[in-house]
Amino acid sequence: MVMKKKSLEIFILYTIAFLLTWEWLRPLNTITHFLSMNIFLFFLILTFSYYFLNVPIYIRLIANSIYIFVAITIVHFQVSIFSGEALFLFIQSIINNGIHIFRAEWVEITDPFRTLLFFILLWLLVYLLNYWITVKMRLFYFLLFTVLFLIIMDTFFPYNAKFAIIRTFILGFFALGLLNFYRMINKNQVSITKRLKKKWIFLLGSVILLSTTVGIVVPKADPIWPDPIPFIKSYAEHHFIGSGGKKIQKVGYDEDDSRLGGPFIQDNSPVFIARSSDPQYWRVETKDVYTGKGWEKSEERKAITSFNDSIQMNSVRNEFLSEEAQLANVEYVDEVNHIIYPYGIYKLYTNVTDSENLDKSFGIDKLNEKFYWTEIMPSNYYTSYNPPSFEIYRLRELSESNYDGAVSESFYEQYTQLPETLPERVTDLAIQLTEEESNWYDKAKAIEQYLQSYEFTYDTVNVAIPDEDEDYVDQFLFETKTGYCDNFSTSMVVMLRSIGVPARWVKGYTPGLKVEEGNDKLDRYVITNNNAHSWVEAYLPNIGWVPFEPTKGFESPVDFYYDLSRVETESSEGETAENSQTPELDNQQSENDSEMDEETSDSEQTEEHITFSQMLLQYKNQLIGTLITVALVAVLMYLFRRKWIPYWLIFKHRKNQDDASFAQAYIGLLKQLKRFGLEKEEGETLRNFAKRVDKFFTGDDMIQLTFAYERFIYRQEDNPSGWNDLRKKWIRLLKRTK
Repeated sequence: MVMKKKSLEIFILYTIAFLLTWEWLRPLNTITHFLSMNIFLFFLILTFSYYFLNVPIYIRLIANSIYIFVAITIVHFQVSIFSGEALFLFIQSIINNGIHIFRAEWVEITDPFRTLLFFILLWLLVYLLNYWITVKMRLFYFLLFTVLFLIIMDTFFPYNAKFAIIRTFILGFFALGLLNFYRMINKNQVSITKRLKKKWIFLLGSVILLSTTVGIVVPKADPIWPDPIPFIKSYAEHHFIGSGGKKIQKVGYDEDDSRLGGPFIQDNSPVFIARSSDPQYWRVETKDVYTGKGWEKSEERKAITSFNDSIQMNSVRNEFLSEEAQLANVEYVDEVNHIIYPYGIYKLYTNVTDSENLDKSFGIDKLNEKFYWTEIMPSNYYTSYNPPSFEIYRLRELSESNYDGAVSESFYEQYTQLPETLPERVTDLAIQLTEEESNWYDKAKAIEQYLQSYEFTYDTVNVAIPDEDEDYVDQFLFETKTGYCDNFSTSMVVMLRSIGVPARWVKGYTPGLKVEEGNDKLDRYVITNNNAHSWVEAYLPNIGWVPFEPTKGFESPVDFYYDLSRVETESSEGETAENSQTPELDNQQSENDSEMDEETSDSEQTEEHITFSQMLLQYKNQLIGTLITVALVAVLMYLFRRKWIPYWLIFKHRKNQDDASFAQAYIGLLKQLKRFGLEKEEGETLRNFAKRVDKFFTGDDMIQLTFAYERFIYRQEDNPSGWNDLRKKWIRLLKRTK
């Protein structure tokens, strides 16, 4: 006996399938920011109804397509569904995102296209459920995966699935019992009456409800084994064991910096989404006490500030701040209790409108420049800020002899504090690097450039942990010379302090990844745990706290520039002095020579002009054809440059044997990979990029080429055999990018 369409049992099974699918959608309201979940529920109801009513396939296709188009237009495009603009935006979104998919640019996919993919996924799921119910008469695996999904949501996400699991078991066992009943009938070729079917459905439902009620009401025995979930959570979040038994922490912001060092694993989980006009560093706090193992706060100066008040964050003098105020929006993805803000902040806004629950103030630690929420934490907020920029001549104006008395004694002692156990060779190295500089800015730049030199390697895995009697900075500078941002930034602060320059350690986030161009001049950036970062601020008298970026592979968080008018003034003064010494006779001679040159050139131009005009008239058609052909060839060569450039590079470097040519060939490979769609991201090291390339192509060619390139560039190590042994790997990668 086959279940008939539009029968009671089919209606019950479709209803159960819909409710089970709904259980997959319920957690999305908690773990995502999508607020229009009802459009998916209504889509499920329509699709199940089409199958129940046995609607022809072409009508289902047209009706669902129209529904998806209308839903996406209303939710994302916010234009009239009857306008041509809606259809244009819909088609343009499909084409643009199709290009991103073809190029494997997954993070560039926009929200409207994600919604479209989710609709298609639900559509396919309903089709499979219809097939499993009406043809295979099995639903066990879907029920199993639903339960597993709810368990994962309840365990690792902020979603309470207690009642969802109970609902799933009741509905799932009822559907399994009903389907098993019909499989038995079909297998034994038995015919039954409608009355018997209704009795079976009633008895099945009664048994399941009774057993579920008993299971909920009866007392539960204590567990025999300890709950493994806390261990799994701690293992997943904190304690990964690396080589040598070292604990590998997960990257991300952490308030405890008392013990720095050791490896960590990458974590691409989003922390917040920022909308701003330009990419920038996002500050969280500063710390001022170096212990030899890490950083601590000397004290906290907490105060409560109203949202209506301006923030007195005088990190630099106002003359170094942009006159044009800018606006940035921060939207939390992960729950944090601190406020993340850009450089130059002077105002904080929140969009919380519930006057009864609104905490109309927030906290600020003025010493460590950290903001925090006092009670309520809004989902997003806005900041007004004036980004700083520094003119380099101004930073260099004060010589070291002018710094006496520029800051208070207590301030100077606080930000030049160092432990007594700091090895002397750290100070000796700082003095050696800065002995030729006469001002604090150039001293800071000298140390910054040294840490970014070839002597040091950026790495997040092969990072040592200092022993109990070993200083964190000393180990990095003289023993390992390998580490990540904490190693570089802490070392620069300590070296600056050792030569008497006030400095402090800053924590926050790098700009993140831009995922959307903003129509309101505010671009959208996603900042993840991988963007957690630390850098340096040095204090320059009469200027303020100036940021520096010593970590290899990272760029400065603020703008440094030269005032070109000062350069032009100095050069023009030099030229005037030089011209004033030119003999008058030479001037007269040069004037006569120029007059003769002008007469000669005029006559030559006239003669050449006539000849050229005649030539144009005579070869006009050939010239036009040649220009069109050249333009067409140029366009084709540009469009298909990814195809022929690898062969050109191979031909160009076919006979080169020296390491310098290898460096040029490696850079050419990087450009070709960019044309292919594998582009080195901002802040990404060459080694991490090489690993990503090798993972894409399934090999190890790129990492070996990168190691050889780094040895040549940073350590100036020559390869005795040239790069013949690397040429095959280089050619193989080039050909795979065609």
